[in-house]
Amino acid sequence: MSDLVAFLRARLDEDEGILSVHNGRVMREVEAKRRIVRSYEITQRIVDSHDRLPSSPEAREQAVLVADAWRQAVEDLTLPYSDHPDYDEKWSPK
Repeated sequence: MSDLVAFLRARLDEDEGILSVHNGRVMREVEAKRRIVRSYEITQRIVDSHDRLPSSPEAREQAVLVADAWRQAVEDLTLPYSDHPDYDEKWSPK
């Protein structure tokens, strides 16, 4: 698991713990963000294991672009936590 994913999961766990008894909408928001993180992880694993990528160069390039888009989405999800001591500035949205 990457540091980015571990950081975001820990913050979502904190959010869930704080708000679980207070707000159903926030709980649904946390779950939606967890789904985005899982989708990013799956896409990144496919790109990292080159044998699972499509064989054509164009399709490979497209897969890498999709993985980059997922990573950007996950980095964007870290923005509300940018004042946390474990936040890494390299995750700051570009």
